[in-house]
Amino acid sequence: MEKTNFECWICNRQVDRDDLSKHHLFPKQREGRRWYARKKREGYIDIVLICVDCHKTLHYFFDNNELAHTKLEWLIEDKRFQKYLKWVKEKRIGIVYLG
Repeated sequence: MEKTNFECWICNRQVDRDDLSKHHLFPKQREGRRWYARKKREGYIDIVLICVDCHKTLHYFFDNNELAHTKLEWLIEDKRFQKYLKWVKEKRIGIVYLG
């Protein structure tokens, strides 16, 4: 069976479906499931598909308050994140361990 490749919205690496992660632009912990259910019914979309490495790194560098009040594009421009992007560009998926 042929695997379909996707591109991470942040690092632009090609990834398999199994290596994609849903990142909520507005953290669920901020408003809760009822808020999300209502927004979903209204057609609000707040999810971007990113690779597991970028997802882990986003949550490592930024807390939920920062994620909730800042555009994702601005977070990516952060010096720490830019350093990560340069490093991860040529790495295989699954290389990031922030344990």
